[in-house]
Amino acid sequence: ALIAKSKLPLEMIVHGPLEAMVSDHCVPSAILNLDPLGCDDLCANKRYALLDTAGQRHPMMIDQYYRNHILFAKDLCLLPYLGALAGIAQFRIEGQHYTPEQLAVITQIYRQELDKLANHSEYQFDQSQLEKITTVSPREIGIGVFRYRISR
Repeated sequence: ALIAKSKLPLEMIVHGPLEAMVSDHCVPSAILNLDPLGCDDLCANKRYALLDTAGQRHPMMIDQYYRNHILFAKDLCLLPYLGALAGIAQFRIEGQHYTPEQLAVITQIYRQELDKLANHSEYQFDQSQLEKITTVSPREIGIGVFRYRISR
């Protein structure tokens, strides 16, 4: 409905890790009972995650200012729903946490599916493309954070 009613061109994130929260509070230093101002780059070479009550791990990325960027447990992947998203002006892939090789495969697959969607009035999603993305993805993929039970 939003696509049909919008008078402005819309952009939508269709793939990648999404941030659930950004915190100025240093979670690793709090857990390890360290002074957050004197941790001597404790976080620089280590990976941290928060474990939720459903048993899912939410990766934490720590930036140069020691802010904690807490990601959702699964990366967003709306590839199977591109047909329903026809009319979106721009599709965006959040690729900052992927290697160049992973990003190249993901981008190529989305480009192929978008080209098929643009050239065929009866678009049919290719399930094998989703399997390729699942293979190269560094984390599990899901359809979004608001459909938790379905996305698991």
